This record gives sequence, structure tokens and C-alpha cells, in this order.
Amino acid sequence: MPALAGLATRMGTMRHGDRYLAGLWEKTLLFDLLWFVESNPVPGKPKNPRFPSWNWASVNCQVMWSENIDSTLTSVRAKEVRFVATGPSHLGEFSEATVAIQAPLVDASLFLSPDRHTPHDASHNDVTMEQLYLVDYKVDCLPPVSSPTHYKPDPSGFVVPIGVSMAYHIFSALYVRLRPGSTYYERLGTSVHLAAPSSVVFARLPGQDAGSSLVEVRYGDQAPSGRLRYTVAETESDYGHLLLPVTANNLFNYYTSANFTEGVYIDYRRFNALHITSRFEFGFGLTYTIFEYADLKPNLTAQGVDASTLEPSPREILDLPRGLLRVGSRFEDEKCE
Repeated sequence: MPALAGLATRMGTMRHGDRYLAGLWEKTLLFDLLWFVESNPVPGKPKNPRFPSWNWASVNCQVMWSENIDSTLTSVRAKEVRFVATGPSHLGEFSEATVAIQAPLVDASLFLSPDRHTPHDASHNDVTMEQLYLVDYKVDCLPPVSSPTHYKPDPSGFVVPIGVSMAYHIFSALYVRLRPGSTYYERLGTSVHLAAPSSVVFARLPGQDAGSSLVEVRYGDQAPSGRLRYTVAETESDYGHLLLPVTANNLFNYYTSANFTEGVYIDYRRFNALHITSRFEFGFGLTYTIFEYADLKPNLTAQGVDASTLEPSPREILDLPRGLLRVGSRFEDEKCE
């Protein structure tokens, strides 16, 4: 840490309003926590108790960060950072260093089942739920007698997904366990590549028989034919003021008014107008089968008329009966629009 004191001091002058936490920076804390040990740690070399387990300075070896992680999960937040320095922060002198994170805490045993197999490449589109696995697990320290290439994560621990790569469909997660006799967690390692599903089953408002339907879709007996009736955003803020309903503006006005100042720019029209990339688009859906256009027989009811001169009318101008033919082996209905 003292060897980096000069560099830390220099960077501090360029990171206005930021705080140096003996190796990590507060404003980029979630990204900084995703360090991992480069190569394999030396068996039997413990962590330096002078530093907290979440700090890279505790491992006394070379560390790196994944260049593929471009964002953090919206559900993950740094709630509180308690760092009490007893000397210059760039020298790593402190009396307390704890970090409170709001994040999903997933039982590690769900990912370490012996029936699951590690996919060779977690970034491709063929990863199934059965293949979700801690790929490229990197431990911070090794017991005195162990093989670095065959060391498995502790199944009693927890996986904390934090970072995500939208381009490679992978997560980066911390691997932690509850410290004995304490309410604090200690870091054991990272999973640089936690395989992410490339598609989801969006059941929305399931009824009493939804379980059977989902099983048929999941096992390929029935193709999913649903289409999203609304846009699913990347983050809640993408919806803007349309996210929440209009509410009364005072205690006595129980029925307030909505002026609809957004006009027609709701849902996908708003996303398109503001050039916002959605997670799943309006009308989005997947299928196991294939359709082709067939038997297209256009019937013109107003032939030779300039469409720009027509008044809005309920009358049909163009009729396209039929239009689709299923050529795949899986049964599914579809409509042509």
C-alpha cells in the first residue's frame, strides 16, 4: 500500500468529491469490489488481517479486474461505507473499514449441484438453466494442502451478483460466507463468469393451471406464442413519470386530474422518441417453430384511390386473408400483422 501512496495521492486530485478507501474508491466501489486474484494464489498463504477481506490489499498478490463488465445490476447499491482513517488514507491506516451492500444473496449450493456441468463458453446463447454454474471461480486464498486447479467453492457460502456484461451475457459476482459468530460476511473469492440466461419465461399474471403450461413450454412440448403488450425497460428510471399513477396533490383533493401531457408518447413510442434501449420490446416474443407467408391474396376495396386523400374510415382498404403457414414441427398459433 505505501508503494502506491504517490499514485493514490495523484489520482485523488483528479477524482473530485471521491474518497480513497485504502485501495478502492467510494464512487466506483461496486466495480472496485470485483477484483480477482490473477493466476493462482499460493496454497497456505493467508489473507493479511490488517485489511478487510473485500480489499485487494488483503491478498498480498497480483489482482486484476475484468474488462468485460460494463455496468452493475440495478438492484445492487452501496448502502453505507464506514471507513475511519487513523492516518493518511493513501497509506492504508485505519481503525474501521466496513461496507454495507444491498444486493441479492443467493445460496451457493444452487449453483454447485453435482448434476450440473460447466459450459465451455458461458457467453453463447445455448446455456440452459441446468447449466447455470459458477464458471471461472477464482478463490482469494487456498488452504495449505490443496490443488489450485481442482479447488471448489464452499457450498455453505453465498453468491452476490454485482456486475454485468450486456455484450457477453455474463455476471460478475462475489463469493462470501457468514463470519462465525458474527453478522458480517467475509469475501472468499469471485466468479468472473456467472452464466446468464439469454431468454426468460415471462408468465406475467398466471392462473391456476399456469404451472402445467409453463412445464409444457419449458420442455418444448408447446411453443410459446405470447407477445409482450408493453415495454420492459432496463431500469425503472427509463419509464420517467409514466412509471407511477397520478395521485392526489393534497389531502382534500381525492380525485386529481391528469392532463396527459405526454400525448401519444407512451410505452414504446416514448422509448423510440427518446432513443432509449429497452430490455424487452413491445411485441417481443420467442418461438420454437417457423412460419412462412403463404396464400397472400390482397383484396383492394378502394382501387386507384390516393391514400393521402382518404378520410379516416372504418372501411377496409386492403384485406389480406390467411397469410401465415406453420412449417416447423412444433404446434403454435400466430397472427400476421
